Amino acid sequence: PDFQATLVVVTACRDEAEAQKYFAVANRAKAAIVNRSDIAQEYIEKYLTNQTTVSYGDELPADYYFENHDSSIEGQTGDIVNMNGEHFPVQLKILGEHNVRPVVMACAVGRFFDMEREEVLKAANNLTPLNGRMAPAYGINGSYVIDDSADGTPLSHYYGIRAICSMDASSRIIVTNDPSKLENEKFELLTEALILADQVPQQVPEHFKYFIDELSLEEYLGEHVEEGSIVLLEIPLPAIIG
Repeated sequence: PDFQATLVVVTACRDEAEAQKYFAVANRAKAAIVNRSDIAQEYIEKYLTNQTTVSYGDELPADYYFENHDSSIEGQTGDIVNMNGEHFPVQLKILGEHNVRPVVMACAVGRFFDMEREEVLKAANNLTPLNGRMAPAYGINGSYVIDDSADGTPLSHYYGIRAICSMDASSRIIVTNDPSKLENEKFELLTEALILADQVPQQVPEHFKYFIDELSLEEYLGEHVEEGSIVLLEIPLPAIIG
């Protein structure tokens, strides 16, 4: 109880009990950095009392955020904006807002410890995705593949869809083994969903195609994916990469 950290970063809270526990630690620290995008504002207002707090997130009113100018399979170009409103251009090799947020947080941490700004920005520009976490690659037939097979969370699904819908593409295809994730998706920008499952339901929604084994799924992709398509993989499918 007497321990006092120099800095505590609160990245997420699944519920009020976690918020109460994590902010109790943050309140004892000399300073705190808090994610405004993934933590309910009511939890922040109710449990965060540390007067030396900096926030990060997708946009204002976060103190640190990323202003996106352009998205492509190669990453995102834009500005890191700090708490003084200063803009610093970066070319991130990271895809997905949920993956850019930790980069913004790391920049805030770096400045807190008085790292040179150029050093912080250079590190941000040099970051690359982990395997299976929105990792881009060349695919079959001149397509692009984004491998997100190592992260099956609803958050990753949501931001993965947002990411591919923000990019220019001849078609946008998602490959998954969990059709329940797609129930609320709108297919104006998505071309189709390819689903690997043990059984094919009698009623199949428009834009959905079911496959009972990987081989038939790979064959379909080989026949139908065209140059300039983006394929978002939520399951491992190495045969269509490279």
